[in-house]
Amino acid sequence: MPYPLNIPGVLLYRKSSYSRHLVLHPDTARSSVALLVADLPPDSSLSFYDRHFPSPSDPGAYVSFRRSGSGYEVMKGNHGWSSGWEPIEHEDLIEYFWASKAFNLGADPDEVMWLDKNWATPGPTESVG
Repeated sequence: MPYPLNIPGVLLYRKSSYSRHLVLHPDTARSSVALLVADLPPDSSLSFYDRHFPSPSDPGAYVSFRRSGSGYEVMKGNHGWSSGWEPIEHEDLIEYFWASKAFNLGADPDEVMWLDKNWATPGPTESVG
């Protein structure tokens, strides 16, 4: 299966022609979060929710990350603001994502991850969650 559905503990919540919404199983291991980061395709970005980020607007921040050269960049944002893309170390990104795991289980509509990519073959919208 293509990224990320071959990673243990990562579940497809909903898909459309332009995005995939994902959730983590409560028992997802840190190694699966590390694979989500390491295996991210170069033409994609993955976003997760950090409920504890001290946002100037709504609670928390949506954290997007992508590959940049041989490293990664991260951008945080919520209603009315964003940080812009900033470099982040590979291990720091894994730790940040892991620390936010509890906020990406799909228990609340904000608590899903989404994968944005230029999909080669758009598929129909469907819900599996």
